[in-house]
Amino acid sequence: MAEPLLSVIMGVYNCPTEEMLMRAVRSVLEQTFSDFEFIICDDGSNNGTYEWLKKAAEEDSRIVLIRNKRNMSLAYSLNKCIETARGRYIARQDADDYSMPRRFETQINYLDSHSQYAFVGSDCCLFDSSVYGSRKMPHHPKKIDFLFNSPFIHGSVMFRREVFDRELYRPCGYSRKYEDYDLFMRLYRDKQFGANINEQLYAFYADMSERHVPKIMRIDEAAVRYNGFKELGLLPMGFIYVIKPFVLALLPHACLISLKRQFNRI
Repeated sequence: MAEPLLSVIMGVYNCPTEEMLMRAVRSVLEQTFSDFEFIICDDGSNNGTYEWLKKAAEEDSRIVLIRNKRNMSLAYSLNKCIETARGRYIARQDADDYSMPRRFETQINYLDSHSQYAFVGSDCCLFDSSVYGSRKMPHHPKKIDFLFNSPFIHGSVMFRREVFDRELYRPCGYSRKYEDYDLFMRLYRDKQFGANINEQLYAFYADMSERHVPKIMRIDEAAVRYNGFKELGLLPMGFIYVIKPFVLALLPHACLISLKRQFNRI
């Protein structure tokens, strides 16, 4: 079997609805670029998610479905997808988001013509029941751009395969989150830089009324920030941003939602 140019990887755990999951899956399958395999790892779901994916895989041979016996973390699932991947490029997709039809075509063309970059992301629109905003990312992020938040939208990113020859995802702390922020900072430490295409090639699901970050995740985020900033030489200047998660944890939920809607990056 000929190797595809692109491997798309997605980790899924208990997706809330079949409609949400299939929206993400269809957005990949209906791309203008079609030479890809779509590797999906079900992370031990117990609500019907695996059965929905199984049905989709039976209808499109590009879907490669794998499964964890129990819930292991998104980082673990993505690494398992990478082990399976055969493509020269590896693109992320999240199960609650969707990609615009020309996303893969546009990103492959960018990487083909910009050899200095190891990966490329994009701007995105923000939606819940409908599109309500957008997020514009820095075109050529520098180390300092990691201080406020990650300058890359994880689900929008396409990597060169060799990026993962040295670095893989790792679950961070008790919450096993922030694997993307951690990975991007380690890549920049290794001088593997990324760019963003300033087009909305991705749609990011962000229901502000439901998004609540537990305190344990704030602690884990602060640890990821401290370790990443230290390796990037952003300390002591970055200490104020290390404590940012704790400041946000003290804000009333209504105030936090207002800030998120105003800045779209909190």
